[in-house]
Amino acid sequence: MSQEEAQNSPKSWTVEPALKFVLKIYLYWLLTCVCLGVITVIFVVIFALTVGLDEFGHTGSRDAAFCKNNLKQFGLAMHNYLAVNGTFPPAYTVDANGRKMHSWRALLLPYFEAGSIQRELDIKYDYTQPWDSPHNQQLANKMPTVFRCPKNRKDTPNTTSYVAIVGNQTLWPFDRGRPVQEIQDGLTNTIAIVEITGADIPWLEPRDLPFDELTFRLNDPAGNDPSSKHGRIVQVLMAVGSARELSDEMSPAELRALLTVDGDEEAEPK
Repeated sequence: MSQEEAQNSPKSWTVEPALKFVLKIYLYWLLTCVCLGVITVIFVVIFALTVGLDEFGHTGSRDAAFCKNNLKQFGLAMHNYLAVNGTFPPAYTVDANGRKMHSWRALLLPYFEAGSIQRELDIKYDYTQPWDSPHNQQLANKMPTVFRCPKNRKDTPNTTSYVAIVGNQTLWPFDRGRPVQEIQDGLTNTIAIVEITGADIPWLEPRDLPFDELTFRLNDPAGNDPSSKHGRIVQVLMAVGSARELSDEMSPAELRALLTVDGDEEAEPK
């Protein structure tokens, strides 16, 4: 081999430039991975702050906030009803034969913020007919959004997330409206409405939770008690109109006392 051929032979190339080239490629790749990792972390943090972390028990999520706002709207409607009628609404009304006619949810329809419900309903509820009449059943599949917690969107369609606890001891003594004077514990310390999941109660049906059938354990899978998908808490509306978060570690005695109108207890502020 001539001297010129030896100089042009690949074997004569120095190793150092090749190593520098490989190192440069590796550094570029490493830097790209780091940048992508940082961007991913930023997006995850933004998503967590925006949407919330309900699956991990974080109660400050967007869905929990909407649920709480729903309860507050019920509170306003209940107090509008109180101002006009002198009592809170009954759990249901009955006809001359004792047949249930209308749920408190239907009774409150005219008392929500002006126009907020009617914008979602193109048919007017008829109080001269029972809730399950052909006319009123036209509304059965048109449940306003306020009647369902966003976390329960996978529940049976047109079933409500919000129910009353019905009984002579509670704010809802069956078909009789409760005047404020009878609430000896005060409106701040008495539960008005609770949320529930999977109860399959159509929003217009005059059916709620009987006080005498509760286990008084929140999120109890074995019972038909107040429950939610907001982690370890259940949101409730107090009779004063404010929404509260109750821990599912609350004792049955504490929950029972808050549900009655004369339990002589005070609700812990959240």
